Amino acid sequence: MKQHEALIHLKHHIIDGGLCTRCGTCVGICPAEKLHFTDLLDQCLPAIDDSISCGDCDGICLDACPGAKVDFAVLNRSVMGCIPENMLLGSARSWHVSWADDPAIRDAGASGGAITAMARHLLEANIVQGIACLIDHPDEPLRPRPVIAQDLETLRQSQQSKYSLAPLNTILREIAQFDGQVAIVALPDQVHSLRKLEELGHPVMNKIAVILGSYCGAVQHFTAITAFLRKHGLRDLDAVTKVEYRAGNWPGKLRVTMRDGRTLELDKFYANYMTLFYSVERSMLCVDLSNELADISFGDAWAPRYEERQEGFSLLAVRTERGEAIFRACSEAGVIHNEETDLDDAISMHSHGLYNKKYAVWSRMRLRRWMGKPIPDYGYTARCTPRQQAVGFFLALVFWAGRTALARAIVQMLPLELTGRAFLFVRKRWRNATRPKRNEQVKRYDVIWK
Repeated sequence: MKQHEALIHLKHHIIDGGLCTRCGTCVGICPAEKLHFTDLLDQCLPAIDDSISCGDCDGICLDACPGAKVDFAVLNRSVMGCIPENMLLGSARSWHVSWADDPAIRDAGASGGAITAMARHLLEANIVQGIACLIDHPDEPLRPRPVIAQDLETLRQSQQSKYSLAPLNTILREIAQFDGQVAIVALPDQVHSLRKLEELGHPVMNKIAVILGSYCGAVQHFTAITAFLRKHGLRDLDAVTKVEYRAGNWPGKLRVTMRDGRTLELDKFYANYMTLFYSVERSMLCVDLSNELADISFGDAWAPRYEERQEGFSLLAVRTERGEAIFRACSEAGVIHNEETDLDDAISMHSHGLYNKKYAVWSRMRLRRWMGKPIPDYGYTARCTPRQQAVGFFLALVFWAGRTALARAIVQMLPLELTGRAFLFVRKRWRNATRPKRNEQVKRYDVIWK
């Protein structure tokens, strides 16, 4: 009866307890298909069909779940062969700033188009036969759909970041039945679950040749988009034909296209205000910004020397042996261009995000624990000074307040441009005032292993 007990624990402790990451693994690997997602455009949580009996799965839905536990020591030893010397960004064999050789792919990407360029080469060179990814499907424009792409046209539909909840790992059932090898493009929590499956020896992982991982600061509820539409006086979601989070020239704009041809746009840096009000709480408890357990990780190259050129550049961490082999093959084929960089540069590009994910996160978890709510176990905690703890609690309270109904109601009444400008002004002042100290603080990051 282990599978039944596992399902009860999954339901009460993780789903009802607020620890579900919405990775989709439990739905994708349940042999009885007892789990499915509901309310995809709001809470987006797994539901259990009580009319179906548990299959003979030995509780894999719980064992592979990253919501309550991700043991970074165990998984790093399994994937990388050792515990990283630097827990800020994880193990990496090399760091690069890269961009797609194809201008069309680069221009359509969220940063430099490196993921799409590499995925295209993997298909064309028959290194894999499919790419598991999220696409913008014309039949369901509001919800990114997980597919196994086998051609460039489908890959093009996967370009740009998808900032709203999308349970990618539901595709695992399709991967298990797929005739060939796949590469998968995934967020940190989705990768954590895949690595747990790999550690458990689940056969679906024999089909996944490489994991390409995106950086992730926070994921938003789709209600961020519905609130954006309401600010424009629109409530009919059927009027929407496309949602793009990084449309146009880098760094892009939030763009919603309507059936009547109108487009609603907001500068990317203005749209960042949505993070404060609509972020999924569980994503704010994740300690992994840079997708530390992927084979290759991809993020924006946030550095003045790249930003001032107004072109997309991707920061790459090549982490594993198979990741290195694929990176070398793509470089030699000329599908991506690369400039080598180093760990210090990679830290500097994301120092504020790292501070949020590696220091402030522990204060958010303490606050949750004091409220009697469960928190995830990562197998370690960070050494934080009293000042860092105080700053973390301040940020935790700010984000808690931002997610309240009152705060959302107030911001909904304010002019959209004013909200974006005010958020950008405060964010810039905060970053400029703290940047020199942030870089040095995060470099001194130290952890206590349990």
